Amino acid sequence: MLKYFYEAFFAGLAMSAIFGPLTLLFVRKILDMGAKGGLAVGLGILLGDSIYGFIGGAGLTFISHFLIQKAAIFKIIGGLLLIYLAIDEFRQKEKLKTEPSVRNGTDFIKLSLQSCLLTLANPITIIGFISIFASLGDEGFGVKQAIWIMLGLFVGGGLWLSGLGILVLSIKDRLSIHWLNRMRYLSAPILSGFGIWAIIGGLKHYCSY
Repeated sequence: MLKYFYEAFFAGLAMSAIFGPLTLLFVRKILDMGAKGGLAVGLGILLGDSIYGFIGGAGLTFISHFLIQKAAIFKIIGGLLLIYLAIDEFRQKEKLKTEPSVRNGTDFIKLSLQSCLLTLANPITIIGFISIFASLGDEGFGVKQAIWIMLGLFVGGGLWLSGLGILVLSIKDRLSIHWLNRMRYLSAPILSGFGIWAIIGGLKHYCSY
């Protein structure tokens, strides 16, 4: 069983190390909301990855086949969500560095669920796990193996995000409000670019059928 954990651990580590829209969102929330904001987003990302890992590992073929068949639609939906996030970045008012991170448990859960949904609809995540589904074949492993795979993905991705979060927190207090807002305005077009790329890829995929 540990073999599945180790393989999934390094897979989760590698996938989290890829710079994408969710990594950018993770960094942005730490800069805006502090450690609790980053923790909420990080947990949502890891939960989304773990759900896909469990689906593939348990051999839930009716779900994996559905995701493969509807990959174009998920890419388009994910792209639209990223563009929405980019627009939201532009609309945000300037925030003081002393602003409370996450006001209560409801805010924390809401941010985590939002991040999880974005992970599940994220084109990069979908492409990565479609490859995993294809390599597993139709049978997968089993529920026990799938749980170990899910845990490996969670721990591997969590290790990378923890290190990145600590790094961002260490430089956060050294940045002025001016630079924090510059980074906010820079992140918006990057998110838009990811979103447009996802939509174009989804349309090409859809038209190829």
